[in-house]
Amino acid sequence: AWKMNGGSVQRANSYGQTALMQAAAGGRERIVAWLMLAGSDPLQRDSTGQTPLMIAAAAGHARTVEMILKLEQIGFDEEIQFRMSQMASDLPGGLDFQRYHFDAGIDQTDSSGETAWMKAAAAGHLQAFEILTEMTTAEKLTPDGKSWLSMAVENKQESLLCSLLDKAIAQMEYIQKGYVSSSRITPDLMCLKDAANRNPLERARELGLSKVVEKMETYCQLLIKSMDQHLQESPNDQHATEVKAKCLKTLGQN
Repeated sequence: AWKMNGGSVQRANSYGQTALMQAAAGGRERIVAWLMLAGSDPLQRDSTGQTPLMIAAAAGHARTVEMILKLEQIGFDEEIQFRMSQMASDLPGGLDFQRYHFDAGIDQTDSSGETAWMKAAAAGHLQAFEILTEMTTAEKLTPDGKSWLSMAVENKQESLLCSLLDKAIAQMEYIQKGYVSSSRITPDLMCLKDAANRNPLERARELGLSKVVEKMETYCQLLIKSMDQHLQESPNDQHATEVKAKCLKTLGQN
């Protein structure tokens, strides 16, 4: 009704925030869907360079994050199409799902170089982080060399880190050989040094995150064991050799 009465879904306030951004910040996924279908651009940025997806992720609104990503993948299941048709029943001409295609900008960064999934990790929002990282490699770095892992450690997001490490450890305990690449916590991220020359494990020790430290050490040790088993069968496997070296480096044993 607002758009039909002369308003614009693209209009921004003095902070550069559109109605879509405000709906994303409040976790109002139904309004988010309506605004995107009414023409609001999910790639428009506020004064800090944030998109609606980044805003929803930073606030931990997992269902809103999921809605934005599902709209990006238009052509999803009939139940979602039916729900969206009900939401947008007042749009002129109804909904033609074939004409909608959105780019949610999952790998785009704000003015600090942070992506949506980095923001979710830094704020400790596990569900939003996992939804986002299903669609990305999760290894992008900020211009000053920060990863999502180092940001989560720095912000003492112990619950998120322990949950992800528990999953990584469980994967490794059922694997006799080979590196499980589906884990969000990779050897590259584990051995990455920050500006003070500390890797995430070293920083976790400094911050007193004892549970995180224990789980990181266990994960590295399991990876080393797995790589040793693999190298017994394939001594020239460069990938296994590199993974082992990174784990040893993380543990300070190189």
